[in-house]
Amino acid sequence: MIHHCTRLSLPVLLLAGSAVTAFAQSSTELAPLQVTTTRISKPVAEESQSLTVVPEEEVLREAPRTPAEALRHKPGIWVQRTGHLGGAPIIRGFMGNRVLYLFDGFRQNTAALFGGPNSHLQNIDVLDVDRIEVVRGPGSVLYGSDAIGGVVDVTTIETPVFSDTETVGGRSYLRYATADEEKSGRQEVFYSSPKLYIFGGVSARNIEDVRTGDGNEAAPSHFRERAGDLQMDYLLAPGHRVQASAQVFDRPEGTRFDKPNRIQENERQLYSLRYFGEDVGVADEVKASVYSHRQDDFTDDRNWDSKSEKRTYGGELQANTYLEGGHRLAYGAHFHMDNVTSEDPQSGTAEPEVDWYNPALFALSEWQVTERLRFDAGVRWDYTRLESTSPAFSRLPRDIQEAILAGSFSPSDLELEEENHAVTGGVGLVYELTDAVNWVAHAGRAFRAPNQSDMMSFGQFTYGFNVPAGDLDPESSWTFETGLKTGTSMFSGEVLGYYTVLEDAIDSAPGRFNGSSWIDANGNGVRDPAEDVFVKRNVDGEVHVYGVDVAWDAYMPREWTEGLFANHPVSLYGNFSFIRGENEETDTPLSREFPMNGLVGLRIEDSRSTADRRWYGEVEVVLVDAMDADRIPDDRRTRDVAFKVDPQDGNSALLNGDGSVDGYALLHVRGGLRLREGVWLRMEVENATDAEYRVKDSRLDAPGVNLIASLDVRF
Repeated sequence: MIHHCTRLSLPVLLLAGSAVTAFAQSSTELAPLQVTTTRISKPVAEESQSLTVVPEEEVLREAPRTPAEALRHKPGIWVQRTGHLGGAPIIRGFMGNRVLYLFDGFRQNTAALFGGPNSHLQNIDVLDVDRIEVVRGPGSVLYGSDAIGGVVDVTTIETPVFSDTETVGGRSYLRYATADEEKSGRQEVFYSSPKLYIFGGVSARNIEDVRTGDGNEAAPSHFRERAGDLQMDYLLAPGHRVQASAQVFDRPEGTRFDKPNRIQENERQLYSLRYFGEDVGVADEVKASVYSHRQDDFTDDRNWDSKSEKRTYGGELQANTYLEGGHRLAYGAHFHMDNVTSEDPQSGTAEPEVDWYNPALFALSEWQVTERLRFDAGVRWDYTRLESTSPAFSRLPRDIQEAILAGSFSPSDLELEEENHAVTGGVGLVYELTDAVNWVAHAGRAFRAPNQSDMMSFGQFTYGFNVPAGDLDPESSWTFETGLKTGTSMFSGEVLGYYTVLEDAIDSAPGRFNGSSWIDANGNGVRDPAEDVFVKRNVDGEVHVYGVDVAWDAYMPREWTEGLFANHPVSLYGNFSFIRGENEETDTPLSREFPMNGLVGLRIEDSRSTADRRWYGEVEVVLVDAMDADRIPDDRRTRDVAFKVDPQDGNSALLNGDGSVDGYALLHVRGGLRLREGVWLRMEVENATDAEYRVKDSRLDAPGVNLIASLDVRF
């Protein structure tokens, strides 16, 4: 059990954010950091929407176990940990199928994705991450269904470098961590010539059960992974390039602490072909792509097995045109289809096969109205169609067969043809208050079409048993946000407030199936935890969410620091997040609301230039507020083992007696040394005070003190 409690002061942190924003006005040189997920590349500070960018350098410094953990302690983002290998980002109070996941720009979301924690960001090789971009807020005008809370795009594709002569090089990377005995390694090689660039890499990871802050071992929580990737770029002519790539990922064994009888396997394969062109007809830039994505999962549980296969085939064409008068346009077409099959090999039963079709058209515009004012607008049309085919009666689960024979359920409930049309849009303003500070505002519409998980899911989840819901309406939202942004050579930062209204939210509620409010999943004749019937429905009322995100990274003036740090660059960085949400129908808090939290760090380095840097050091403090029981919905606190003293025992007592979650403070210390040209040794002490804590919504306690060491050799 967690014993300590930390409270944060909202006025103090907001005042700090405002102060460093004012400091930015002393510098006018724009920082080079660009964002591409918004389809028109530009500096982060010039985007009207809220954005988070995690570059490769930061991934290497912080050594996250998974891509999801690379988003920890970012403003507006909370990362829960279903297990040591699992976990998903909660973006402004939304998670699961209300967040859109992209891998190298291609959709990972499928028609089978449900509303709780998922492994999408865990089925990506973290050792191969080049950068992660997050749109915090509505992203449907950019990428369609599901992007209500935001969009997460993980990029692994290497930027090709064509050389005047034939060149061969590579990279060797090794990492070890003490808290879970992590042993990870990656080997890369590349070939470059005037017209051809070839890159390949392989990774392997072995992670044991993690030691938590109380000194205990959370068993089982181990997993193993292996991955490989291959990329080839060919320069057809100046400004015209084709790229072929392949990525494979395999986790032959993964365990969950809260489900000790469960072992899972995950496989993923992505193949793509792309064309990049300049000055094609009326377009200044053209990007065209086709891809095939296979995602297979197998779960072996004591009472049941689950084998699912998801196949996605898609393509996209985007053109960018830059017109006179400060106009920039991005427009194009998208199409993808999913095929989803799922079965229980142990019982010989199967769920209906689902096909999902989604064509779309989109157009985005930027207009520089005056020298200081820019107006952004976008519109997108999506058509979604779900078709399901039921398996033979003899292959249906026993409870569905009995319900059909009893007349309380019909085979037609499993044969669906549902279609939806959606038009989404967004408008934004960027006004240059000074040479360093921009005022931004954005209003955007987002939607999520009901999928297989919503309408047809039958089986156990964390704290209940899902049964088919049938017809549901799409859910949609409006988000309004405004604030200040800056991005200069001395300072980058933001202070942003947002408000979201979600309509027709699809949620689980207690229900009945075949006349019973529970299903005897393990066949013992007793109503056990996680056997109560739940059915999806559209909430009759709105869900309201509002909050504040603050972030800054400021280099201190040399005259402030030279007495203590000589002439070395010193920067102070940090962020702060506050969120509140309410379900209007039930008058309850937002299910995935997270605690107020903040981070402050101090970094010293010998050079601000990444190429010239020889060493760096960081000290970082993370503060997370306590969360009272009245801010957590009753059904979550009483049913979800994340709020139990022992997550392996659904009948154990609630944390703190009422399910409230304690706050905590963490200390991280990092440093790196360039041993020679192309050779870096990096060290980190994570949770240096060995604090005992549990992240809200997580189903195991967090790691204790953890020494992480990595050796990065490039040649």
